[in-house]
Amino acid sequence: GDLYVTYEIGGKTTIGLGYGLVQLSQDGIGDENYQRALGRLEWQATAKIGLEAWFGIDFRDGETSSDDTGVFGLELGADLREGTTFQLVAGRDIDASAYTDTETYLRTAIGGRLEQRLGRRFVGVFEAGFEEFDYRISEDWPEGREEEGLYLRPAVRYQLKDELSAEIFYVFRDNESSVDDFDFKNNQFGTSVYMRF
Repeated sequence: GDLYVTYEIGGKTTIGLGYGLVQLSQDGIGDENYQRALGRLEWQATAKIGLEAWFGIDFRDGETSSDDTGVFGLELGADLREGTTFQLVAGRDIDASAYTDTETYLRTAIGGRLEQRLGRRFVGVFEAGFEEFDYRISEDWPEGREEEGLYLRPAVRYQLKDELSAEIFYVFRDNESSVDDFDFKNNQFGTSVYMRF
């Protein structure tokens, strides 16, 4: 959990200081306790451009390793014109591996999302991004493991009701790893349904 104390400046800017306390439990490496010193910024530059960012230092103490790592998240949103929005996101954070229970990884990513309204109920969506994964030293890979991935995701969304929408999408992923077994290219087609309440 994260707890912030924030202060509003001039109606357009909010700054804050925060503290985070988390325990991550993984079967293979036991408990990892970490604390975070955090800062936060929200800035509504204009009626159509807004920025949200958080940043801090992760102090992690685990049974197999201890690290101090800089982490951050950034989201820039803009209404480019009537019916067109753009979002830029970037971040760096630590998470648990889904493949093996003996490692965590540092994920650094940047991506963009463009939405264009197509008539009254249809919206075209295009997302693209780049991700870098730095897997910490583990039992499976004592030398560590690094990966880089690119993804593209075009989609068409249909607004059924104000709170309900459905989407058809395609995703292409290209992943390159320092361990050859984890190299892959992937094509995926799918549908999704969103409900807002």
